[in-house]
Amino acid sequence: MAAREQRRGRRSPWSFTAAAAAAAAAAASVTAPALKYGLRLPPSTFVEAAFVTAGDARKPVSVLPGLQCSRGQMLVCRATVQPYLSHIETRYLKEKPEKDWSKRRTKRWKYSREDGWVLLNPPKPPELLGKETIPSEDPGKLLEQIKSSRLMKQLLAFLPAAMYSSAFSAIHVAQVLDTITFQRCSLKESPEFMQQQEVLTQFAARGLELMESADDIYPDKLAKALRGLAIYREQAPQLLCLVKPFADIISRKHEEMDSKELAMIVTAVSFLHEQLPWTVDAVLPPFLAEMRLERARYYLKQKVPQSFKELKFALIKLQREVPYLREILTVW
Repeated sequence: MAAREQRRGRRSPWSFTAAAAAAAAAAASVTAPALKYGLRLPPSTFVEAAFVTAGDARKPVSVLPGLQCSRGQMLVCRATVQPYLSHIETRYLKEKPEKDWSKRRTKRWKYSREDGWVLLNPPKPPELLGKETIPSEDPGKLLEQIKSSRLMKQLLAFLPAAMYSSAFSAIHVAQVLDTITFQRCSLKESPEFMQQQEVLTQFAARGLELMESADDIYPDKLAKALRGLAIYREQAPQLLCLVKPFADIISRKHEEMDSKELAMIVTAVSFLHEQLPWTVDAVLPPFLAEMRLERARYYLKQKVPQSFKELKFALIKLQREVPYLREILTVW
């Protein structure tokens, strides 16, 4: 048994040089006729590449430089060290794909020698897409157009035409403030980008006009609009003038709001009071009643844990930054 194991473990007389020489001979037999006569193969033919497969080595070792031609055409010879050369295999590579077009992710691509794969009918830039969108005269459809604006630049390009439409009302103002909350991640520019947008100043002025007679806004829209104003309190300070009309409506409709909207409003005020201290006394008193906070705590902890965490941290922030609230607020 020991002798058998020694024979198995004995190194082969085949060296790396021998394997390389065999691989070189295999590659030369494949490539020599084409190189000798300067033949250029047509696109539809196959180009043969020789490989030497041998060994216990984990990776094949390149012994000849690859002959790089046009896209898809490549001649390569590789060899590995092994006790014996098991076999020589040939692989066939195409100079160009069978079809000059392809479809991936519902988009069509076309192949050309100069540019490779090129997307057919590429999407339009968001600024152009927003300008080309015609505002609907129906309030419901206009609301959907604002919701479906996926990028911030698209919405900012759509606003100049939309906010002066006959269908644009206070509920659309609230929807715009809610939509920009989720489009914040699409902004790749500097933090001053929103401050430089003149359209937001015009939107704030238009919103003040429409909010004077706005009592038909749903409670959830009011809470989400106030959240949007709190998020952009530093990036878009020109929108802060809309806090007052929204705060007045929220104080009138506080009884219609549920626990999730209560958590959203308290969280928004905990950030807005840094720029607008009056929001604490104007908005919070109806929501900070002991039993109402207790009911919200019980419901949110069981049903909406994320809103419960936001409410808890907002109360801690208010206790730390507003001294006279420390005796009123209790944190669980």
